[in-house]
Amino acid sequence: MRSVAVLARAQQDTLWNRQQLGNQLRSLLREYCSAALAALVSWKSGLCRPEALALLQAAPTATDAAPMTRTQIGAALKKAGRQRGIEAETERLRDLFRSGWAQHPALTEQATGRQMPALRST
Repeated sequence: MRSVAVLARAQQDTLWNRQQLGNQLRSLLREYCSAALAALVSWKSGLCRPEALALLQAAPTATDAAPMTRTQIGAALKKAGRQRGIEAETERLRDLFRSGWAQHPALTEQATGRQMPALRST
């Protein structure tokens, strides 16, 4: 009985931690990379999806995301395990990344780009 309680608590803690990290990542993106936030939150489980994490790894800042090609975006989606709707999603993401969202000074974006992997690996 105790082992079931320990395992249930561990699962609950994992889910809470995942949600907390997702919230921290959402706040960071809202402030510094709203294009990525708009692109990724439309998915079910949004920022916690493997595709979102793969895209943020490939392009952690708006400056990095804007020049991404269809091939690069598609490759990130495939690497994350996406199998359907890749072409349509690639076009949607490319359009959002290039849509002229406000960018921040280069040093600010670089600092933000380094903060995101720290959130993902925690």
